[in-house]
Parts: sequence; C-alpha cells; structure tokens
Amino acid sequence: MSKFVIKIENKSEYDTKYGNEYYYHIHKKERQKYVDLSKLSLAKSFKTSKNAKIHLKNLLDTCVNINRCKFTIVEADQYNNIISEEKINIKKLSEELITKDSQYKGTEYYIEKLNKVMLRLNVTDYDYNWDKDSAYIKFTYKGEFYKFDHKSTLENKLTYGTDCFAQLVLTLEDLARMSERNIYDFSVWISGMKYLPEKKLLPQCFLNLGFKYDYPSREELDKAYKELLKIVHPDNGGSGESFISLKKSYEECLKQI
Repeated sequence: MSKFVIKIENKSEYDTKYGNEYYYHIHKKERQKYVDLSKLSLAKSFKTSKNAKIHLKNLLDTCVNINRCKFTIVEADQYNNIISEEKINIKKLSEELITKDSQYKGTEYYIEKLNKVMLRLNVTDYDYNWDKDSAYIKFTYKGEFYKFDHKSTLENKLTYGTDCFAQLVLTLEDLARMSERNIYDFSVWISGMKYLPEKKLLPQCFLNLGFKYDYPSREELDKAYKELLKIVHPDNGGSGESFISLKKSYEECLKQI
C-alpha cells in the first residue's frame, strides 16, 4: 500500500543534517507547534494525498516556523521508495480542498465492500491499489487472471484515485449481483478484462543454469547441467571456480523442484 508524506523544502534558516529537504514530523513546545526534521521512514504518513493536504492546511494555520517554506506531497511505497511527487501551491490549497472533495465514502468502506464481494465470488487471490488519479483491482477467478483499472479524466469527472477505486468496487459488486441472479456466469461479464500477470524471475540458482521464468523438470535440469558442465569443466578449459559455482547452483536447484 502507498503512503503519503509531506516534504518541506527551502527551509535554509534551520540547520538540518538531512540537507535542504526533509519530511514532516512535529513537536510541541510551550503550547506552540513546531515542525521537526525527519527522514522519510520516520515521517508522519497519511493514507491519501487529500488527507495529507488537509493536514498541511492545518499546519499552516497552527505552526510557527514554516511560513516561508515550499511543500510537496510525496507518495511512497512500504519500503520508502518514492512513487510520485506533487508540488503544492499554498495559495490554491484551500480552494482545491473545497472544490475537489471526494465523491465517495472513505477507502476503508470500499475495501471492506471489496472483501465481501470477493468472498461471495469465492475469490481468495486478489490485489488492489490506487495512486493520485488511478486505481486497479487484480484477481484470479476459475484459474484465469483479470485486471480492472480506472483513471480519472475530465470526461468521467473523477478527481482522485480513491474515487476510481470506489467505482471499480461498485462495478464488481453490480456484476457479482447479476451473476447471482443467474444472468450469465460472472466469467462472462468479465471476459474482456483478462490479462497475463507479470512473470517473476526464478531464484538465482536456476538463472545460472539458463532457466528464467518456468521451473524445469528434473530431466530438463539434468540436461542443462550436463551441457554447461562440459563448458566450465577445467579439463575443457574452464575455471575451477566456475565449475564449483555451477555444481552448487545445480544442488540448490535440486532442493527446490
């Protein structure tokens, strides 16, 4: 899941070991709130960009030391890798929060609704996510892979990725309801949404023997090992180090098939 944090820039009048950019934390002193310095991993995080903006607006009204700063809403993954950044125009922030209010309930409501829909469909393998202007839901149904994705545009009048997520959940709920009424099987309604999931690389020991995505049979593994053995064997001009490395990879592969 993504998280959103507030990045504060150009605060040169305060010394910081993190340089000229750092992430929002806060402390109180003598009944006043001050913005503190923080690494991304330690910063206060928010579930949505809008929540971060609302909090930033409150900070501007209550904190005493950030009047001359610039702000960016940073989206990051669970490992603190930055996904996207949105620079904030302070003068337009209040107007944006008023005019771009979400059309739907909170995301927790739709996550719970999605869980119930998937339970009704006997789907156990599914995933979902959203960013600032799009969302997707991926799942496996009767052995087939499907992906629903949606993006905000001027035409559909959606504002946030969370709105897109809400629409996807409501659409799936409608399709599930149609299926429960015996108006075609659910797979008929979603047939146009099939997709091939990204293949994951095999462990390094298999890569060393020439297998990239699909696990080999024992026969295929033995054949590849014998062919490579002829190349790396010291008697054929190979190095002892390569020979030992190949043997270790082969033995590790045997443990995994």
